Amino acid sequence: MKKIISVLLVLALAFALCGCGTDLRLKASLVQDGELNELLEQSSAVLSFNSDDDGAVIGLEASIPGINSVKGVLTVGSEGLGFTLPGIDDTYYLIKWDVFKDVAEDATSMDFSSFSAADLPLDDLSEIFSRYFGIITSLIGEGTTAETKTVTLTGLQTSLDAQVITICPTQDAWAQFFTTVFATAKDDAQLKSLIEQALAFGYQSSEDLQDAYDSAEAFSADILAQFDDLLAQGLANADNFAAVVAGATLELVQEDSRIYAVNVKKDGMGLGYESFGDFADTRSDGLFLYMGSSARKILFNTFENTENAYTTVMTSDMINKFEITGNVSKKEITPLGIPVSYLNVLVEDIDFYISVGGDEQDTVFKTSVLQSDSNAFSLTVRTDGSPSEITAPDAEPTYITSMEQLQEVMESIQEKFEAYVA
Repeated sequence: MKKIISVLLVLALAFALCGCGTDLRLKASLVQDGELNELLEQSSAVLSFNSDDDGAVIGLEASIPGINSVKGVLTVGSEGLGFTLPGIDDTYYLIKWDVFKDVAEDATSMDFSSFSAADLPLDDLSEIFSRYFGIITSLIGEGTTAETKTVTLTGLQTSLDAQVITICPTQDAWAQFFTTVFATAKDDAQLKSLIEQALAFGYQSSEDLQDAYDSAEAFSADILAQFDDLLAQGLANADNFAAVVAGATLELVQEDSRIYAVNVKKDGMGLGYESFGDFADTRSDGLFLYMGSSARKILFNTFENTENAYTTVMTSDMINKFEITGNVSKKEITPLGIPVSYLNVLVEDIDFYISVGGDEQDTVFKTSVLQSDSNAFSLTVRTDGSPSEITAPDAEPTYITSMEQLQEVMESIQEKFEAYVA
């Protein structure tokens, strides 16, 4: 029930920010025939809302065959969040804002009190980044070249004139690099302190961790001990790592601060990221596996910005039948002001589709799973734009001023609701 109240508040605030009011009529349906679809076809819901500078009023009336019509009114104002359920409990309850704060804090096990924006360790992050970035740049030495030439992006099959920086560390340089990284991290109190803070936050947000460990300190100590073991193993095997990557080259293709490619290759094999084009027109981005002169698409996306729409197509050679396609219209919008659009995700034998469309009155949301419309579900939202007549209850509110009182009210309403729909 606490989560429901949180959702209702978000909904109320969203409508309050609209500064407008109208009625929305909702209808749901399934493509396939059956009792469930018949039930949906005969059911309906009307969502009404009005808002001004003083707050918002939201009304919901749901009609389901065989069940008494359910009505509710939600208000949001300077005093707090109010609600009433006519026919079930006609009392107009108003939850004071300070109580809602307690509800919101109690609805989650996370403790954000020590993680305010002012306390973010930005200086620590900056220092740690600079420290390890400096170690990475130590790989740039003899054998590093920089030249401007015509380059062919293997994956995108596109040529351009750009600056190519090629880094070819020696085996000794790689060995020194791994030794320095592992040794530095092993004695890096600042890094471990940052990890400890993150682990403490994770502990506070997980009931499973709280069941497994007596305290955040115990959890952090265990993970950091494992971290130290990994670093010790890495330090002992620095020469072995260096032998594995010896001969690898890092290639950076750039021009006017634009990065077109970052590739890591050895013996004709490698990984790389390539990018070309502009979001204002057509842009391609890809992550590739290089094998000799060919490239396999790990993930490849093409974005097009045309006069009428934004479109995107994402594919992969590594995942069977993988494709994501999307389209967002620039010129067509539904009565709710949502662009007419669709998104289709295909992975092997699973096809997920979602679209938004409609006509002069209807906004239709449609989803389907699997490769058939027989599983399609649609939700139609109709509005004629007319002002809503919903108003706040004129009864004097019964104030809820504590968590205990709220819990008692929720339990009472639940009992009345079960009796009402029985």
